[in-house]
Amino acid sequence: MYKRQRARSARSMPKVPSAVMAVIRGCLLGMIFTLSAILLFALLLKIGLFGEGAIPAVNQILKIAGICIAAIFSVRGQQTGRMWLRGGIGGTCYIACGVLLFSLIEGDFSPSWLLVSDLGMGLVAGTIIGFILQKLKK
Repeated sequence: MYKRQRARSARSMPKVPSAVMAVIRGCLLGMIFTLSAILLFALLLKIGLFGEGAIPAVNQILKIAGICIAAIFSVRGQQTGRMWLRGGIGGTCYIACGVLLFSLIEGDFSPSWLLVSDLGMGLVAGTIIGFILQKLKK
């Protein structure tokens, strides 16, 4: 009887493709890294190790590092194929989630050309990471 109930519940739950789960996992891990690094940087700013002039440079470095983490974990576990595509999607989703998260924190969403350039950066950097990982696997 237990096996029959378990089989029914397994059929009723729609399965999410592993590629989608990998991109979501990569996006979440990139966001966790970025939020942790931002908190650490804020602490270093408060202590006085960095000046306010370092904020834009560190912001870009953290974005690119988060994109790389999202792309790496998006393609991780994939044997062959279009790793570059999944890396690009992971990087773009990371930027989109970051924009949504910080818009929720600020309470204001104002799309601009900066958003488009950030999405492009996510796509390009994620695709490059996917290409590199694909070549390293061969």
